[in-house]
Amino acid sequence: MTGGPHPGGIVATLFAVALVAAAGGAAAEERTLLRLDAALLETLASQRTAWGGTIRPLGGSGGYTIARVSLPAAADIPPHPHPAGKAALVTVLRGSFEVALGGQFDPARLVRIPPGETVMFRVDDPHHFARTGPEGVELLLVAVPPDAVVPELATR
Repeated sequence: MTGGPHPGGIVATLFAVALVAAAGGAAAEERTLLRLDAALLETLASQRTAWGGTIRPLGGSGGYTIARVSLPAAADIPPHPHPAGKAALVTVLRGSFEVALGGQFDPARLVRIPPGETVMFRVDDPHHFARTGPEGVELLLVAVPPDAVVPELATR
């Protein structure tokens, strides 16, 4: 038989994959799920922002940054940039958050971003500013090199 794999070879390959998966599954069952709950997050190193927020780096290398950001209740966050040369994706985890682009804080321009929604700051976006609600806000920040953003988003 030419032009393709031998049927017996396919069966042997599938059997080998099943054995590896079973072995990996057994090892995985011995581990416990790592949950990044509030108590664990509190133990991580953090940085304070000028406006009373807390940034807890969760990881990053090679131009990537991942952080959990906590902002206080009823705070006006002044205009600021995200890391130079990076696109920033910010997901609202809980709380009230309003944000807009610009170098001047203008409450009339704020747009509400509900929990579960993500906003993206592109590399060439100007500064942005924000306001939190009465319960503050928890955010997940992922900053990436601009070429890491899918083209459908990068060109909007």
